[in-house]
Amino acid sequence: MKRFLLPLLLLSIPAFAQKTLLHCGSLIDTEKGEVRKNVTVTVEKNKITEVKAGFTKAAPGETVVDLS
Repeated sequence: MKRFLLPLLLLSIPAFAQKTLLHCGSLIDTEKGEVRKNVTVTVEKNKITEVKAGFTKAAPGETVVDLS
């Protein structure tokens, strides 16, 4: 029974993945060919889900990485 619980536990870890906010002082926008200043990049489950102007305040349980 125990050997079945470990794989189930490992498979459930991504379901509890938290949101990470990257506060970027400078971000190169390759589509527009410009450098954007003071931008928040939101990452969920190892994917970028949002790029927003300004530094977004983190909600409880979210992690902030200050790259400014």
